[in-house]
Amino acid sequence: MGNAPPPSDPAQEPINLMRGWPNPSLLPASLIQTAATTALSDPTIAQPGLLYGPDEGYEPCRSAIAAWLTTFYRPSPGPIPATRICMTGGASQNLGCMLSTFSDPAYTRNVWIVAPAYMLAFRVFEQDAGFAGRLRAVPEDEEGIDIAYLRAEMGKSERQAVGEQGVVEEEGPRYKPSRPWAKVYKHVVYCVPTFANPSSRTMSLRRRRELVRLAREYDALVVADDVYDFLQWPAKKPGGHSAPSGGEEEAVKTAHLPRLVDVDREIDGGTGRPGADGFGNACSNGSFSKIGGPGLRCGWVEGSERFAYGVSQTWRITVIHGGFEGLSSVVGRRCKRPSCTTGEVNLTMDSQPRCVATYLLCPQEILQGFPSTNLYDGSGTTCSGGAPSQLTSTYMTILLTSGGLDKHIQNVLRPAYARRYNKLINAITTHLLPLGFQLPQPDRDIVGGYFVWLKLPGRMTATALASACKREGVVIAPGTIFEVPGDRETAGFDGHMRLCFAWEDEGKLEEGVVRVAGVAREMQGATGDSDGSLQVPDGVDMAGFK
Repeated sequence: MGNAPPPSDPAQEPINLMRGWPNPSLLPASLIQTAATTALSDPTIAQPGLLYGPDEGYEPCRSAIAAWLTTFYRPSPGPIPATRICMTGGASQNLGCMLSTFSDPAYTRNVWIVAPAYMLAFRVFEQDAGFAGRLRAVPEDEEGIDIAYLRAEMGKSERQAVGEQGVVEEEGPRYKPSRPWAKVYKHVVYCVPTFANPSSRTMSLRRRRELVRLAREYDALVVADDVYDFLQWPAKKPGGHSAPSGGEEEAVKTAHLPRLVDVDREIDGGTGRPGADGFGNACSNGSFSKIGGPGLRCGWVEGSERFAYGVSQTWRITVIHGGFEGLSSVVGRRCKRPSCTTGEVNLTMDSQPRCVATYLLCPQEILQGFPSTNLYDGSGTTCSGGAPSQLTSTYMTILLTSGGLDKHIQNVLRPAYARRYNKLINAITTHLLPLGFQLPQPDRDIVGGYFVWLKLPGRMTATALASACKREGVVIAPGTIFEVPGDRETAGFDGHMRLCFAWEDEGKLEEGVVRVAGVAREMQGATGDSDGSLQVPDGVDMAGFK
């Protein structure tokens, strides 16, 4: 799955410039094998690794990640404590967990998505979190997210929410009970601030600060997928050196911009400023998928200490007092039984003094004060199965503390991806830019990630271009698949395409661009002018993506 179809010329090999995976040659299998052998040979590591883990995750790994991130990001407030880290099963799994805990489909107004956007996240928002029909696209410019647009639209959303409820002080979350370790935000903002997928843009420091301040103003949670930050290298200037100098290599060993979560921790008193609730307004969704391998299914989230702990408690358990029958919902009342002394809860009660109460608390807190309680139903993620990626976390701890992962990033990944990027950019410069294609943020000093985003010339559509490219045995990602569902008028991208330089063999990158250029040239010729407005009716084949 995901391979290009056979080209029209059998002598041509299929080329996939769509798939956003690391090339197998870049996977650190031997490093992981050594770490696994070390971990499983030591009972003090193997036993906790193979048992259920604590809610927040394997503590040695949390500490190792905190130290590693501190070295790379150098946050101005000081070292990152392990209490700000919660282990996850990767960025995608954790996105669902965070929405489960910190949003409410009846109370959270909208999910604001910087567009073009990572399209596989849409299903998490729509189907898993219940926000179908309420995803809103926020356009980008050369500095990243359009703050003025987001501010105006958030204001409209707030006025609409108040108008629908007919009161100034609206009711609280409808489906999430009050919990001391979590909150429900009024808005969620999703973005990839650095080397974005798909646009490859990097949000400026000014916009990062503006976004955090706006999130505080409107009670929004900014979810930042910070998965490409470590994959950075100096941009090759025309006529410059083919390899980075020693000073340039040193410069990319640390982040060139603070993350949104660092900005939230730093500016205007940080998350602990007077009047703040301590949860913060930004989190960093991290993953080892791009620097270790997606099969590891291991990641972390960083936020305020209260936020990180809240993520670790993403689970639900139902408690019954004495059975139930003929239930009717009475939301917001308290159980009348003397033993039911736990604080703010939502209850469902029948005509008898019995209740079914849903608590989002740890087991010890639930069972205190309920000596006759029966567990009716338990479900969830962390509590039931323990911390995600517990065993893998032991391997990653060894790779982090030994320096093995850093060496792999510095000596293997950055040089390889820099070569690949430069080969693709050189081919684009030679074959596509003369046809009218355009690159975003062309004057950056630091580049990175997996992707290159291109604006097509004139009225040429990516849907038509992608379909025609398939016949030449090359797969590209048309911009239409990165449009936010239900809000394509705000940000439509049929005039753009994404190319990936991470998956395909290095030697095929230029040939892939040559084929795309040949197709584009034919399309321009077919229309009799240079706008290439030829369109085709067939849909987008997603097989090349994943």
